[in-house]
Amino acid sequence: METVRNFPVLIIYIFFIGSFIQPLVRNVRISLLLTVAISAVSSAASAAVVYYVRTNGDFLFDVAPWSAPWGIELSIGTLEAFVIAVICSVGTLISIYGIGMVEKEIPARNIKIYNALFLALLGSMTGIAATGDIFNMYVFIEITSITACGIISVKDDKKSIEATVKYLVYSSLASGCILLAIALLYGITGNLNIRYIHHHLTEVMYLYPRNVLLASCLIIVGFGLKAAMFPLHFWLPDAHSSAPTTSSAVLSALVLKAYSVGLIKILTGVFGIVVMSLLPLKTILMYLGSGAVLIGSLLAMTQSRIKRMLAYSSVVQMGYIFLALSLFNRTGFTGALFQILNHALTKTLLFLSAGNIKYYTGKESIEQLKGIGYRMPVTMAVFSVGALSMVGLPMTSGFNSKWYIGYGAIEAGKIGVLIVIVISSLLNAAYYLPVVVSAFFRRPSPGDEIQQPVNLPWFTSVPMIVMAVLIIVLGLYPDPVINFISGAAKIF
Repeated sequence: METVRNFPVLIIYIFFIGSFIQPLVRNVRISLLLTVAISAVSSAASAAVVYYVRTNGDFLFDVAPWSAPWGIELSIGTLEAFVIAVICSVGTLISIYGIGMVEKEIPARNIKIYNALFLALLGSMTGIAATGDIFNMYVFIEITSITACGIISVKDDKKSIEATVKYLVYSSLASGCILLAIALLYGITGNLNIRYIHHHLTEVMYLYPRNVLLASCLIIVGFGLKAAMFPLHFWLPDAHSSAPTTSSAVLSALVLKAYSVGLIKILTGVFGIVVMSLLPLKTILMYLGSGAVLIGSLLAMTQSRIKRMLAYSSVVQMGYIFLALSLFNRTGFTGALFQILNHALTKTLLFLSAGNIKYYTGKESIEQLKGIGYRMPVTMAVFSVGALSMVGLPMTSGFNSKWYIGYGAIEAGKIGVLIVIVISSLLNAAYYLPVVVSAFFRRPSPGDEIQQPVNLPWFTSVPMIVMAVLIIVLGLYPDPVINFISGAAKIF
């Protein structure tokens, strides 16, 4: 079992080695299958890490021959093991779906480049979750940003290039904020290791209060911009709606989560509860999260295209995570982690469903989806499961994440947060349920009669069905996951 302690760094190596191998593969289909194989192996390794942490507890792994604070270490606890498993498993499902869709959306000359970027992106996100060094985290953040730009631009059309440039500019600004915050923390504490910074920060907090406050604000702005935290979300709709289907899924389901996990690691690991309680972080996160779930929902309601609606919905779902973090209690933090899993599965399912609709019918407008459920019953059935989870209906994973966040709000005495969650759920229903009703219970527009049902290839339908089943299973039996991730809330 001790061999499992090597798995986190091996997962990162496997992804990056696979990325470097991709350009050497001549056959496009082999390139796609190689991506699936590497992702699947990493998923199996991540499952072993989860089991090890559950059985033996947290552990540290020195990447270099010398130990921290001089060397870089990986710090693997419940949070890290959980997030790595989410990244690898959802990445595997997306890569399987990509076998049938990547060749249809991306020019043939760019497919191997896309696969290389996809694997590097998974590796860098795993690094963000696993590392115990803030500058090493910054390096992984930069790799994530660059590869994310790449998987948006591979379509080689005007919209995707424009969205890539916009994303790159704002991401660079965010990186500057994070780097400046790291420099401030290093100047105060003389360390880059998260554990050592936290130890020294509690001692020097009262000597350099303005520096600590500025560093915390820069961290929130930097990670908030990268994670599309309201009101820093303006780059997201164009990027997610212009990208290929698999890129949209990984951007919304995983990239945003990786940045939010980076923020969580710094807030809880670097600053800690004591320092955070002395700063206005709780209030900042609460107002930003409330704005995201309310205004984001209103913006989603105004969209006429399905992918842009899903993009604004991502702003809303990220808002729930920040709301949960603002509660500063175990129940709310558990809800935040469960929301990471819920949104990763659900938003991937919704984007893949939207990709099927666009490719097989050419329809992007919500108004054009009347009666589409009769032509694409499997796609719209799983889309409906995802939509109900986004609304937060019982027996879906979305209900449980909102339940824990809402219960955490009651424990914290934040009834206003609970009211915001209820209102946002009603707004979610206002833009998700009409799509489902229109697909199954309305007749197509004149001249758009129902054609023969679409027969989806197995590698397109199976990943979506698996995610729909997981959403229902996690809605009915959340306890195994809740019991595991609640261990990460021991800091409260």
